[in-house]
Amino acid sequence: MANEYGELEQLVNDVTSLDTARMTLRWALERLQNIEKEKADLKKNLTLAEETAKRLQLKESSLRDAYESRNKTIEEKEDFYTKLEATMALLGEGKLDVQQLLKKEAKLDSLRRGLETEYQEKFEELDRSQRAIMERWNARLLDVESQYAGRLSEAQKKYDSLRAELDAEHQGRLTALQASFKGKEKEFNERLALLEGNVRNSEERVETRRRELEAEYLSKKRETEENYRKLRSMLENGLEEKIRAADSDHAAQVSSLEASWQAERSRLLEEQRVREEQFLAAQDRIKEIENNLAAQQETHHSELLKIISEKETAFRAQLAELEKEKAAKENNVRELSAALEKRAAGWEAEKAALRADFDARLSAMDAALKEREAGLEKDYAARKAALSGALTAERGDLERELESRVARERAELAAERAGMAEVKERLEAALAAAAGKIKELENNISSMSEAHRGELMARVSAAETSFREKLAAFETERRAYNESIKRMEAEVRARDAAGAADRQRLDSEAAARASVYESELAALAARLEAAAREAAAERERHGAELARVSAEAAAKFEERSAGLKAGYEAMAARIKADAETAIEAFKASFSASSEADGKNRDAERARLEQTLEQLSGQFRDAQVEIVELNTRLRKAAEDAGARESALTGEVIAVKASFDRELSARVKEAVLAQTAALVEAMETLKAEKAGLSDSLQAKHEELLRLKEDSQRSRSDLEARILADFTRAEEDRRTELEGSYAARLAALEDDFRARRAALEDEIGLQRARLTEENAALKSALEKISAAAASANARSAELAEKLLAAEKNYHAEKLGMQTEHVREAEASISEAVAAAVEVSEQRLRHAQDELAKARKEALDEAGSMEAEFAAEKDRLLEEMDRRDRYIESAEAKMQELEREMLRYRQDSSSELMRNISEQDKRFRDAAAEEKARTEARVKQLEDLLEAKEKLLADSDRFCRQKQLDLDKTHAELNQRLSKFNEELYAQKQALSEKEQSISDYRLKLEKEYSVKAGELEQMKAELTRAIMDYKGRK
Repeated sequence: MANEYGELEQLVNDVTSLDTARMTLRWALERLQNIEKEKADLKKNLTLAEETAKRLQLKESSLRDAYESRNKTIEEKEDFYTKLEATMALLGEGKLDVQQLLKKEAKLDSLRRGLETEYQEKFEELDRSQRAIMERWNARLLDVESQYAGRLSEAQKKYDSLRAELDAEHQGRLTALQASFKGKEKEFNERLALLEGNVRNSEERVETRRRELEAEYLSKKRETEENYRKLRSMLENGLEEKIRAADSDHAAQVSSLEASWQAERSRLLEEQRVREEQFLAAQDRIKEIENNLAAQQETHHSELLKIISEKETAFRAQLAELEKEKAAKENNVRELSAALEKRAAGWEAEKAALRADFDARLSAMDAALKEREAGLEKDYAARKAALSGALTAERGDLERELESRVARERAELAAERAGMAEVKERLEAALAAAAGKIKELENNISSMSEAHRGELMARVSAAETSFREKLAAFETERRAYNESIKRMEAEVRARDAAGAADRQRLDSEAAARASVYESELAALAARLEAAAREAAAERERHGAELARVSAEAAAKFEERSAGLKAGYEAMAARIKADAETAIEAFKASFSASSEADGKNRDAERARLEQTLEQLSGQFRDAQVEIVELNTRLRKAAEDAGARESALTGEVIAVKASFDRELSARVKEAVLAQTAALVEAMETLKAEKAGLSDSLQAKHEELLRLKEDSQRSRSDLEARILADFTRAEEDRRTELEGSYAARLAALEDDFRARRAALEDEIGLQRARLTEENAALKSALEKISAAAASANARSAELAEKLLAAEKNYHAEKLGMQTEHVREAEASISEAVAAAVEVSEQRLRHAQDELAKARKEALDEAGSMEAEFAAEKDRLLEEMDRRDRYIESAEAKMQELEREMLRYRQDSSSELMRNISEQDKRFRDAAAEEKARTEARVKQLEDLLEAKEKLLADSDRFCRQKQLDLDKTHAELNQRLSKFNEELYAQKQALSEKEQSISDYRLKLEKEYSVKAGELEQMKAELTRAIMDYKGRK
């Protein structure tokens, strides 16, 4: 039911005219009557169903009671027969007292009758209460039905009165509308003539303004192209001059570096020659000193042997003194052995320290080289990221600025379109109102008399005649407008063709200049490659010279160490210490010089690579910026042309759509002769003024965009010139600084090497002076020892001669025997001492040879490590050269890709231009189709605008809604009544459930009492059986 009322309300809401309202109202009344009939039938069926349900419930209850009573009777009979059988059995056995049994039976019968009467009274009371409740609910239901019928009749009467009032009000409004229509017809004709004159004047102004805009645009375009050509030629000339200046500066720097290197090389060779002469002179002096020392040692040994041979007899008396001297000599030998072992341990420690120092220096050199390489790579990456970030930021700013401008222009265009759409909607609303009023008038005219209709038709025919005349004049004007629009389109197509020719010419010029730039870039790349090859050859020459110098120094070092070791074998400890000191100093100086040379070579190579990378990066950046500037200028020119063509197309499309809509709407409005056309013409006038304002705003925006593009182009050109000049100045400053730093480093290296050589020569002179002084002191000590030995031998001889004079002749044989034994023991002791001394001397010589061999092995290992390091550095230089060659190949590949990209971009540009022209034509056709579809949609909406009668229909719908509300309230009350009835039925069922529960409880009590009776029967039976047994 609720759904049917909802459908009725939906139908009432969908009413759009008076006839449909009347028809809908009749249908709604019929529907309501059918609903009432169906409701009465359903209520009758419900009553019959309820009565049938009641009868069936009564029948069911009676049958259930009969079944239960019958079942109970049968059960009682069965129990009675069972008990009777038991009683008879007890009586037969004599275990039951008959008197007691009879008493119990009488008592049970009285109790049973009391329970039955009690239950019967309770059942009767429950039936009476249930019947009273049903009677009350039936009376209440009849009262509600009588009230519903009365209220329904009252609502029907109220609906009839409201409908009569609505018809009267509608008839009055129709007469008022007819009077207002007659009054506004004359005003519409006057305003139509005024609007036609205003439209002609505004179109003439628009045409004049368009011609002015076109002339101004062409002059500005020619001026912009001339400025662009001048600036581009100026930039190209400046770039070529700067590239030539950079090449000349680079060649001058390379020549100055070569001259300085040749001078330095001649100076080093002269210094090396002087050192060789000094070294040879020192070697001759050392040989002379060694010969003198050997001669003095031979003379000393011969004198000693002579003294020993002459004074053999004197040693016999001095045996104890010789033993003491022997012990002293053994102590000295032990001390010398300990000192020799200590020095050997010191040599091992010094050797380990030298090896550790060499390893540490080598690792430090590797770490420094790696850190420098990582720092250079990081610096290159940071600079590259900074340049790319700056370029990306600048490009993003320019793109954001262009996007913001495009967004503003699109927003303004969307606002203008929204304004035009709003104007169209207002026109459509006015036309819809006029159409509704026309239909109302037609309905009223159809109901008028024949005379009034004839008069009205005469007036309508006269109006149609005048309208046809005006329509013919308007058609002639429209044809003139179409011819002028066609001429404008032809002019626009001619301008588009001229613009396409200009674009092709500019593209050809850009391609020619791009080819010139590419040839210049190839020449510059060739010059850079030649410079890189010269730098690589210079590095190879420098490496070969360094290797030769290091080999010569190593050979001289070997010769010098061999000479020193051969010359100072007699003075092993001191000479070896001096040789180790000299070796360590030479290694330190050599490692320092090689490390400094390696660092200078790496720094020079890194600087040259960085310089080449910076030059190539700056050139690529400048080329990319030039290409981007050309692209932006070309894109700005294309955007300006596209905007101008789009603006012209929009003006033409708006004018054509405006003419079509104006002609269609004027035709419809004049045919209908409504007052809404006056408002439409005013709206069109306002729209025309808005269009002229929008055209003026577009012109101002176009001028502003041109000024912004010129300003941005001048800013970009100035920024490019400033960046290029700044980069050149930075490059010149950097080259001058690097040249000054390298010159200062070479001078410092020369001064350091000269000071080191002077210090070394001074040390050698001091050492030779000390050696001469030591040799002189040793000779003086040897001479003093020889003199003391001669004096002591003379003294001993005198003592021996005196002792010989004192001895007697008889002791001569014994003394002779004793002397013979003493000579034998002395010779044995001397032989043993000489053998021990020779063994120790051989051991010392073996240790010295072992130390010499270890020193030679260490020097060989150091030379092998130096050669390996030199090979590694050369390999690193080759790897860097290969990296430079691969980078140059990549640059050439990128340049080829850039050339292909330029060619592809030019073809893509032409293809995009053709596609844009095609899209423009498609957009114009689509806009035309959309406008026609919009006009058709507006006509469809105009037919659907009869909902202006909703003011009169709304009252009817409101009354119908009130009636539906009343029905809904009645239905709600009926549903509430049904709910209450259901609740009472549910309460009654609950009461029945409670009664059944009570009945079950009573049955349980009855069963308990029946059990007690059975026990009593059993006792009675037992008593009877006992009685029989006693008998």
